[in-house]
Amino acid sequence: MNWRERATFRYLMYGVLFGMLFPSTATLFDIAQRGLPFGFMSVLHVQATQPLHWMINTAPLFLGFFASLAGRRQDKLGILNTMLTKHNKALKQAIEHNALLHDQTRRQLDELQLLHKQLLEADQTLEQLSAPLIPVDKGVIILPLVGVFDEKRVAGLEEKLLHGIQARRAQAVILDCTGIEHISACATKT
Repeated sequence: MNWRERATFRYLMYGVLFGMLFPSTATLFDIAQRGLPFGFMSVLHVQATQPLHWMINTAPLFLGFFASLAGRRQDKLGILNTMLTKHNKALKQAIEHNALLHDQTRRQLDELQLLHKQLLEADQTLEQLSAPLIPVDKGVIILPLVGVFDEKRVAGLEEKLLHGIQARRAQAVILDCTGIEHISACATKT
């Protein structure tokens, strides 16, 4: 911003120009009151003979000075306004970015919940397929065991086996252990 665009300079000029009205008006009234002809010599005569005009002549200086102080304050307010506008814009961008991140996080959470549901369904399907109860004869069922057995899987297997025996009224159960990879220590205690 150049010096002509600054409020301090503009207000200074306004104050000086407004202040010049006082000495010029006072001088013109004094010339008219004394009945002198309007001219440069009359202005000099009035200024030299009336000391009150000397004080009135300082009005442009004082009004210019005080107006420049008001202009300086206006400049500071303008700078603060510019800074606040920039901060406001940055804040809006941060809020928009936060909303975007929130939306992305929400979508990712929804995807994770869907994946978790699919994983649970796949786990149930795998559980059903890994230990199917197969009827081989009247009152006889076979239970092939495949994979790794931990405490949770053994507990589920026991429950499944008991329900299968009851539902099929089995008198004999054949356990096929050839597909077992590993049985954890916790599973053997049950």
